[in-house]
Amino acid sequence: VPDEDDIAAKTSLDCNANDIPDDCELPLDADGDSWIDLFDAAMFFNCLGLLDAATDPCCARFDTNGDRAVTANDYPAFRQAFLDD
Repeated sequence: VPDEDDIAAKTSLDCNANDIPDDCELPLDADGDSWIDLFDAAMFFNCLGLLDAATDPCCARFDTNGDRAVTANDYPAFRQAFLDD
């Protein structure tokens, strides 16, 4: 299935509007530039405190421990990805 069809059918998200399905990008890379950088950190902190990540699928990428919330428990994994880039 071509990416644009996948996005149009809403079978994949494209939160950063770069025409690449989010599930094809780095999990913590909110802007799709292949780097975990300050833009991604700003997005992480914007999503921090979201207790039901399902309410904002674009924030769900930051739920690193799979508890359906973006909390301080997700920060260590984000921090490590940020420092690794």
